[in-house]
Amino acid sequence: MAANLKNLVQRYKTDQESVYNTWFIDNEARMKAFRSIRRGVIIGNKARTDKMQR
Repeated sequence: MAANLKNLVQRYKTDQESVYNTWFIDNEARMKAFRSIRRGVIIGNKARTDKMQR
């Protein structure tokens, strides 16, 4: 089974049309957007938690 999973991951990484290659590899603009979204979610969750604790 481990060999099958390893083969699947390798095929996924070498597929030029996979999300791995089109969204994450050599795509700094998308990674920057993900970081911005993540910060917004973290800040939003903190504000909501703070409001609920009042």
